[in-house]
Amino acid sequence: MNFHYSRRRKALFAGFSLIFLTAAFIGIEKIHDLYAAEQQAERKAILDQRLALARSTIEALIYRETYIADSLATVLSVSPQETTDNWPAIAKRLFHKSRIARNVGVAPDNIIQYTYPNTNNQSSIGFDFRTSPEQMVTVQRAMELQDVYLTNPVSLVQGGRGIIARFPIFTDAPHNTQYWGTVSVVMDYEKFLQEIGIDQFTDASIALSGQADEVSRQPVFYGSPQTFAEADAILPISIPNGTWRIAANYHLASWQQPFLNQHAVRLVGWLVALAVLLSTLMAWRALLLSRSIARQDELTGLPNRRYLMEQLKTIVNQRKTRSFSLLNIDLNGFKAVNDTHGHLAGDQLLRLVANGLYNNVRSYDEVVRIGGDEFVVILHRLTDPQRIERKIEKLRATIEHSSIQWHGDAISPSLSFGYAIYDGTPISVAELLSEADRNMYRDKRSKRI
Repeated sequence: MNFHYSRRRKALFAGFSLIFLTAAFIGIEKIHDLYAAEQQAERKAILDQRLALARSTIEALIYRETYIADSLATVLSVSPQETTDNWPAIAKRLFHKSRIARNVGVAPDNIIQYTYPNTNNQSSIGFDFRTSPEQMVTVQRAMELQDVYLTNPVSLVQGGRGIIARFPIFTDAPHNTQYWGTVSVVMDYEKFLQEIGIDQFTDASIALSGQADEVSRQPVFYGSPQTFAEADAILPISIPNGTWRIAANYHLASWQQPFLNQHAVRLVGWLVALAVLLSTLMAWRALLLSRSIARQDELTGLPNRRYLMEQLKTIVNQRKTRSFSLLNIDLNGFKAVNDTHGHLAGDQLLRLVANGLYNNVRSYDEVVRIGGDEFVVILHRLTDPQRIERKIEKLRATIEHSSIQWHGDAISPSLSFGYAIYDGTPISVAELLSEADRNMYRDKRSKRI
C-alpha cells in the first residue's frame, strides 16, 4: 500500500486550507486597515503641525510688520510736522526693516499726501479715503479702536492686492480726541503668501479667512469657502485687534506611500500566513505518513496486521451493518523456497503474490499482509458463497500461473484459501479470523500440503 490521499483526506486538506486562508485574509486586512489608519493618523499629525507652524508664521509676520509701522505712527503722534518735513529719511529707515511692505502712506485729514517709495505710488497721492466706502470703513474702524486695524487683502488704487495696517494719529495722546490723520502700511499680498509658505501644502487644500465685519462681507481671501465647510482642522490666527482663521482639508485619501511601505503589512502577513499553512500541512502530512507507515508492510507496501485489526473492529462495531467476506491466504511451500533459493527469492515471490492479489480485486476491496507468508483480503459487500468461490478460483488461477525468474529457475507460487462471511451477525474479530484460518487449513489439507 503506497501512501496516498483519499478523497476524504483531500477534502479535509482543502477545507482546512480554505478556512485558514479566509481567516488569514480577514485578519491581515484588519491589521492592514489598522496600520493604514495609524499611518493616516501620523500623516494628519504631521499636517496638523505644519498648519500650526503656518499659523505661527502668519502671526509672527503680521505682528513684526505692524510693530515697524507702529513706530512710524508713534513718531507722527509726537511730532507730525517734523516727521512730514523729514519724511523720506524716516520712511526709508523704517521701510527697509520690513520684509513684505509694499509702501507706506501718510494721510493727514484722510487724504494721502506722503508715500514711500514714490515709484509706482504717485497715483495714490491726493486720494481721499472718504471717496471710497470700502477704504473709509477701515479708517473709521482704526479711529474707533484708537489703535491699529488690519484689513483683509484688498485691491489697491495703484494696482495689485495688499494687506493694509491702518494707524490713527491723535495729537493729544492719551486722550485721543484730536484726530490728525492716518498712517497706512501696505503689505504685499503675494510676498505675504510666499513668506508663510502657503504653496508648500501640496497634500492639503488651504483657505484663509479674515475678519467678517468689513464692507465686502466675504472673509475668505485665500482658497475656497468649501475648504472651511469640509475642513479637517481650523485654527484661529491672532492679529492686532482681531482674528483671522486658517483651514485645511487634508488629501489623506489620495496620499500614496511607496508600494512596499503601503503593502508591507499585507506582504509580511501573507508570507507568515503561507509559512504557517505550509508548516501545518507538512506536519499534518508527516503525521498521516507516520500513521500510514505504522500500518504498512515494508516489503510489499500492503497494509499490515495492525491496519487489518483496526479496520475490522471499525466495521464490526459500526451501528450500520456492513457485510463482507474475509479471505485468508497462505503461500504453500514458502519455507522450501527460502531454503533452496534464499530469502531474496522468497521476498520476490511475496511481492509477486501481493501484486497479484492487489491487481485482481476491486478498487474498494483491501489486501493485507498479516505476516510471513499469510495474506488477508476483505471483499466488501460480497457474501454469496458461490461468488466467493469463483473469486477465489480466479485469484488462484491468475497468481499460480505467474512466476519469478531466479538464477535461471522459474518459481511459481502455490496458494491455499479459506474464507469467512460477515453479514452483521454478532461475532468478534478474533472469531472471524479464526474461522477463515480454519477454512484455509482445510483447503491446505485437501491438497495434502
